[in-house]
Amino acid sequence: MTRSIPAKITSIAEFPMHTMPENLVVRADGSILVVASPQREVWYVPVPTGDLPVKPILLHTFAEKQLAQSFVEAAPDIFYVFTYGDAVLHRFDLRGWTPGEPVSPTKVLQFEPPAGPNGSCLLAPGVMLVADCVEGLIWRIDLTDGGAGATARVWLKHDTMSAGGGHPPVKFSDTQQVPFPGINGLRYGPKTRHVYYTTSSLSLFMRVAVDQQTLEPAGEPEHLADIENVDDLCLDENLGVAYITRHPDHMIARASLEPGSSGPISAAGDPFTDALIGPTSIDWGHGPNDYGRVAYVPTDGGVIKLPPDKRLRPARLIRIEFDIDADTSH
Repeated sequence: MTRSIPAKITSIAEFPMHTMPENLVVRADGSILVVASPQREVWYVPVPTGDLPVKPILLHTFAEKQLAQSFVEAAPDIFYVFTYGDAVLHRFDLRGWTPGEPVSPTKVLQFEPPAGPNGSCLLAPGVMLVADCVEGLIWRIDLTDGGAGATARVWLKHDTMSAGGGHPPVKFSDTQQVPFPGINGLRYGPKTRHVYYTTSSLSLFMRVAVDQQTLEPAGEPEHLADIENVDDLCLDENLGVAYITRHPDHMIARASLEPGSSGPISAAGDPFTDALIGPTSIDWGHGPNDYGRVAYVPTDGGVIKLPPDKRLRPARLIRIEFDIDADTSH
């Protein structure tokens, strides 16, 4: 895989050493929320303007065994966070919230073991999907009671989502590890009307069509690409591609949203760069020209796999500006 997309990488914020940021969401005002999975934390990162890096603020720490996994913004400044281990859906109402004020998330839904919520997305108003990286399936979550409650049922289970794959557990530290994840990243493309997902255990990038009337899967999942060590992803439906983090490979790949296309290419990290160590997730900025060009990525600094020099760096939030106009790959 060779790099063909010029990209500028800027460090936006740093987190304590050994932090393992797992997912993020960019808010409408340009500030960013980040979850650190094994630390069970939610961080707030101020709008990254002026002097960089900015200083993140710890927003919340979940209870023991509630590993923070992913965000869904179901309505403006209403965020849902899925936790793994003690699998719970939590609701954060940040309407009117100002940095420094306490937050009081509420419990919306408890999953039965051995559920392992991971990546998630909004499918339609009041309807979310979440990848279960342990059971190898996608849950459909329907919000009730004005968003204060929810119901869950299996949306799709498929062999391309299975966990394990003969891989050893993922080790966060000497005392903390989790089974190697199956289905991991999850995004819905409203323009293409497909759900896109990655499966870490099987090195797969897949899609499945969505029936617009029932919001149920329409047909079988389709293979898009084989990509090693896939984690989370974001979509550029204008260009017809996905950007996919390859967490332990310190890279971001780009792949077509259509089956039968040419193979994936490198979007960043090939050749290796010290600015991109352990990318876990990716989301577009909300500036007027950010979509498809300016992305934010949390990196773990080498917690899961050290870089070539075997030195751990601080976890960071970085900004990547893709020079699409200079891209010669399409």
